[in-house]
Amino acid sequence: MKPDSAKLLLGLAIGAAIGAAFVYVATSDKKEEWLNEFNEIAQKAKEGFNKAVAQVKQKGAQAAEIIAEE
Repeated sequence: MKPDSAKLLLGLAIGAAIGAAFVYVATSDKKEEWLNEFNEIAQKAKEGFNKAVAQVKQKGAQAAEIIAEE
């Protein structure tokens, strides 16, 4: 099997798994509970990302100050 064919099959398998999971969640009785948990996880990830971006900006500004002083 060619590498491109293997990648295609892997992509199709992953897409099918994600689609099946989505249908399962959408038709589940616990849909609201799972969506709330997912939203909490997504919110924590967003906060962590924003914190990391702020730290990088701060370190970049500090580096720029040091370079400007020299």
